[in-house]
Amino acid sequence: MRKALKIIFVVLALALAGLKMAVSLNEAPGRYVMYPARAAFQIPREDTVSFETPYDSCHQARPICGDTSIVYFNPPYSLTIFYECCPGQTHYTDCCRSYGCLTSIMINEPRWFLLRIASPGKIQIEIRAQFLFNGTFMPLDISYMIFGPFDTPTGACVAGLVDSVIVDCRDALQSPLKDTATIPWGNTGEFYLLNIDSDNGGPYPLYISFRTVNLGQPGYGTLDCDMTIYCQILSITANASVCNPASNTFTLSGRVYFVNAPQTGQLVVWDNTTGYGTTFNAPFSSPVDYSIPGLPCDNQMHTVTAMFWDSASCNLSTQFQAPVLCPDATLSGGGGICENTGGTVPLSIYVNPNVQMPVTLQWSIDGIPQPAISTSGPFPLILQVNQPGVYTLDTAYNALCPGTVQGQSVVESYPSPLPELGDTLSACEGREVVLDAGRGYTLYSWNTGDNTQTLTVVKAGIYSVIVTDNHGCQGADSVEVRFVPQPSPKIIYHH
Repeated sequence: MRKALKIIFVVLALALAGLKMAVSLNEAPGRYVMYPARAAFQIPREDTVSFETPYDSCHQARPICGDTSIVYFNPPYSLTIFYECCPGQTHYTDCCRSYGCLTSIMINEPRWFLLRIASPGKIQIEIRAQFLFNGTFMPLDISYMIFGPFDTPTGACVAGLVDSVIVDCRDALQSPLKDTATIPWGNTGEFYLLNIDSDNGGPYPLYISFRTVNLGQPGYGTLDCDMTIYCQILSITANASVCNPASNTFTLSGRVYFVNAPQTGQLVVWDNTTGYGTTFNAPFSSPVDYSIPGLPCDNQMHTVTAMFWDSASCNLSTQFQAPVLCPDATLSGGGGICENTGGTVPLSIYVNPNVQMPVTLQWSIDGIPQPAISTSGPFPLILQVNQPGVYTLDTAYNALCPGTVQGQSVVESYPSPLPELGDTLSACEGREVVLDAGRGYTLYSWNTGDNTQTLTVVKAGIYSVIVTDNHGCQGADSVEVRFVPQPSPKIIYHH
């Protein structure tokens, strides 16, 4: 009987009103209008809420708690075929959300309701749909799904509505007698999204109500009813950016989720530690995205608070840890040392600015740790080293945190050049002596002022040369040159 009535409603709607199609999530956000109770209804209630749009968006789920004092009214001929999809998608078959058990009938006029766990336990909600026919309320099967748990009220809309977060599902044609939706176990503060099908293509008004049916049973949980009546900030997220090294500051951003916001005043979001904040003017639509720049990177726990100024009790705070600018160090430089000269090579260590001092640097030569350096700069820090090997930075840290290290330097040892001018040289007066400092050097410097590889001398004395190789290393040698007088000719006598 229920299946037949539902099919009749659909046919009547198509024939009398035509098919209405809507696919954009933002095209018709869910809205509700509260009316006094107008007719006798089999479920006790004080008020009736009328659906003012043909469907709801998951992003604007209405809070409920299983209190039967509110009944939802869907007027006749209100059928709309709509699927809660991602932007740009046009049909449920390519929709990014999951439909779980819904194989024979889709939720094509979705209504979204928000549940929040007040005390942990099992939640069972009876969902009753009835239409008024000739003064009599007749039951009607509807499809529903429950998604959860979530940390934020509607943060999962809609790409996060996947099979793994379906906690209960009902296909009205496959399970016509299942009227109770169940959350097997909920923990305090968790959010769940209830999605029901409320299409009404017939000429009769449709009434929908919710009632928690397992209160008092072993292991039962409860739902938060305050959020259905009073202004309440349900959740505030806080995401800290990385530190800006130029200013040592970061930006805090996030979302504020709320229900029953006041119609006037401002929503203020501020960081309690610094007092920095931002404001939003009425009217308000949940969620509100906020951003607070310029907060100091101090590695401390901060508290961010959101409050409606015209409803001072409507506030919520959450904590987050501020990021910190850790010391990142880079080693550069290197070169060679001419042996036996006592020379050094400069190495440079750069540390990013605005970090807390002092910074401790641990380094090694050929993998052998060296004594740590604790310094407050200035940077770059110059190290004069005289030991050959591969120099690396192992760690860089301050009192707040360790940073990153990069770069390495290679220091080599070059042998000094050894020019050979020979031993003491003797030659006859009037002859020339050629001194040769050797090939392959880049610079020659004789004590005579000459700068050639060879030197021709005709006078006695000590001659020295300094040579420089392509590494800049120098070597020297000297030699004494003597000239022996020519012997005097002797007279030969013949006897």
